[in-house]
Amino acid sequence: MYETVNVGELGVFGAGAKIGRAELEAKKLIAGKRGARLKVLGDGELKVALHVTADAFSAGAEQKITAAGGTCTKAGRPAAARAGEEAN
Repeated sequence: MYETVNVGELGVFGAGAKIGRAELEAKKLIAGKRGARLKVLGDGELKVALHVTADAFSAGAEQKITAAGGTCTKAGRPAAARAGEEAN
C-alpha cells in the first residue's frame, strides 16, 4: 500500500529543501499510515529544486523534479545512479 503525493503539492517547500516522509507528514501532505510506502506522482508543476526521498516515483514525477534541478532518491540511491545501473 502506498501513500501518495503529487509534485504540484511539493511547492510548499522552499528551494533546496530535503523532503522525506517526516517533512510531508509535518505539512499534512500525507497521513503517515503505519507500514505504507511513499510514492511521488507527477501531477502538477514544480518550479523549485527539491531533494526528494521516497519509496517510488512515477516517471513523470522523476522527470519534473530533475528538470527543476532537484534530485530523486529511492531506497537510499539517487535516480541517476539507478539509471546508470539500468544502462549496464
